[in-house]
Amino acid sequence: LEQRVHVRATRRAPRTSKGKMAASWRSVEVMETIWYCSFVATLRERTWALLRKHTNVREDEFPNIRRSRSGSFGEHLAKSAHGTWEEVTFYYGMACKLARKVGFGWKWLQKFLQLMLYAFLMLPGFLYMVGFYFTSKRVERNIPYRKMARNRLDLYLPRVRREEGKSPVVIFVTGGAWVIGYKGWGAGIGKLLSNQGFIVACLDYRNYPQGCVPDMLEDVMEGINWTFRNAACYGGDPNKIYLVGQSAGAHLTSLALIKQGERVKKGVDVDWEPHHLQGYVGVSGPYNITQIVEHFNQRGLYSTLFLHLMTGIDRKNGYASVALEGVSPECLVRAGALDGVKLPPYFCLMHGTADITVPSSQAVSFAETLMEQKVDTKLIKLQLIEGKTHTDFMINDPMRGDPDEVIEEVVEMAYGKEARKLVVAPAGLLPRWLVALASAVCPF
Repeated sequence: LEQRVHVRATRRAPRTSKGKMAASWRSVEVMETIWYCSFVATLRERTWALLRKHTNVREDEFPNIRRSRSGSFGEHLAKSAHGTWEEVTFYYGMACKLARKVGFGWKWLQKFLQLMLYAFLMLPGFLYMVGFYFTSKRVERNIPYRKMARNRLDLYLPRVRREEGKSPVVIFVTGGAWVIGYKGWGAGIGKLLSNQGFIVACLDYRNYPQGCVPDMLEDVMEGINWTFRNAACYGGDPNKIYLVGQSAGAHLTSLALIKQGERVKKGVDVDWEPHHLQGYVGVSGPYNITQIVEHFNQRGLYSTLFLHLMTGIDRKNGYASVALEGVSPECLVRAGALDGVKLPPYFCLMHGTADITVPSSQAVSFAETLMEQKVDTKLIKLQLIEGKTHTDFMINDPMRGDPDEVIEEVVEMAYGKEARKLVVAPAGLLPRWLVALASAVCPF
């Protein structure tokens, strides 16, 4: 606007004295400003009217955005842009803080370059999902579940409501090595499950170094609380809620079940109990942290950093195994944490045999421990998928159009085995050879 005003003022102003030039400048500036403000105000109101008419967007869906009395779309857009910039600067600061903690060793540099190459090869598919995430009317983003940093979730609403009434709800917690997790990573599973009639809540939570695992666990549990309290407000059935976690998300969600069971045994007033969930699916998760420290150390997540990430304890030499047992679901179950606790009726652990990030032995050992302890659940199911890698379930399979075992498992839990047979594989977004090439360079 300033450039346009300057050009017009220069063109219109007579080349006489400086006073006439300044007067002409001020008059043109005032006219331009009046015209611009009038145009923007009209555009704001008309855009907001169109949104109210043709979408399900409401002003009360943005409680974190401070608006003027008019509550116009332009003001909302400006505040959103300001919030986005604040979020970008926040993540930049966290990245710098993380870099100072871990340094720039060759392993981290190698993983970073591999990740960039993997993202470049998968870029066309990722761009499609980004477009869906930001433009779909079925996605309600950045709903706060608590007034703390990153305590927000995305809701994916079903394409078609089922005739029998309210929709079943899936709570999904993403992975990301406790460091790069983000709720937007759940766009793929959110889209696929919402196509099957589910409401999907993808939780965000604090990542390291903003918080350690106890902080992340607190966030996840609060997000589950919010879903139980508010599912009905969005057309969900609070009696049909399922919990799904992938990688670090599987670790945190299994911990959440155990910690909530301990609260119930202590007589704490809670919003939900583990058996209120109708099913649980843990995908590619680490469940015994004490046995995987050296594995992560060799892959670049060094033991001293790993200890601090898991427990918040600083120790320069070695790690405290006793402290790590407190954040290991398998160790807690062996110690009797689930004695007398009713779990979800269906408890499924899913893992790929070709997973090099988290060995499939983690799922095998955890399932055996649950069976040995005779936990109170109807079914403990272990699925070892031959040849699947760490990223196949959530990224690679949907990109190439292969059947998604996670989607099928959740559909079976909700609607039965016959419904599982009716699940159609998603349309592939990328050629199979390109996904295979990207998978070969993926660091996970």
